[in-house]
Amino acid sequence: MTVWRDGEFVESGGALSAADRGFLIGDGVFETLLLENGRPAFLGAHLARLRRGAAALAIDAELDEGELRRAFADLAARVGGAGRAAGRITLSRVGGARGLLASPDARTQTLVTLAPLRAPPRDLRAVIAEGRRFSGAPTNGFKCVGAYAANMLARMEAARAGAGEAIMLNEFGRVACASASNIFLIDGDTLLTPSESEGAMPGVTRALLMAIARAEGVAVRVGAIEAARLHGAALIFTNSLIGVVPGGVGQTRPRSDLAMRLGAAYEERVTSEFSEPAP
Repeated sequence: MTVWRDGEFVESGGALSAADRGFLIGDGVFETLLLENGRPAFLGAHLARLRRGAAALAIDAELDEGELRRAFADLAARVGGAGRAAGRITLSRVGGARGLLASPDARTQTLVTLAPLRAPPRDLRAVIAEGRRFSGAPTNGFKCVGAYAANMLARMEAARAGAGEAIMLNEFGRVACASASNIFLIDGDTLLTPSESEGAMPGVTRALLMAIARAEGVAVRVGAIEAARLHGAALIFTNSLIGVVPGGVGQTRPRSDLAMRLGAAYEERVTSEFSEPAP
């Protein structure tokens, strides 16, 4: 597979160095985006979170939005990225002396990749993971390369149970997020979602869905959700690749007209993002 690295196209097999601190100790940040015909959706929001993560790790992030748009478009042309695809931007530190503290001579590497994307699930059956997500972890607010082991274990747990997603609780036993998505609980005509202080990732799709819901007159409450409320409840899972997907815990997943309506409204917003004139 061909990838874009610091302005040039290289084969993926030789894209990483043995001195890449992202690979060695997780010293890197990334964003996963939805693309259509090589064009990324909501790139500005993704880059804002990427910059916040880079600043937290003290990684230099001189990101040019126009250059990244061109990188995705050119990459799609090279690898046949017609239709919708999954894109990823990864910043990692490369070089310098070994150890946890980065050397002043380490440099920032930017890697852009593109991969085929399967159609999102129509609904998701979730399990509650055994592991916990610490609500005060400093990497909760962005996608850190080295902070996904707990999410991987939770997703593996869901796969063993034949489920498509795993809900992660924080150290207090309250809902934080899911292994690869944010979570909403539907309570009548109200959307409930965990706050960032509970361990939720400030998701791009999460923020957009809350804005859509409020614009349609749906009340949105951000705060604490006890795990006991998940059983028998209609849930919504969100991330940039699956969009807005209804689901629930266990075999019975209650149908929600509100979830379907908000999912359709979100898809209309994505469609308009791709139909607007390119910057």
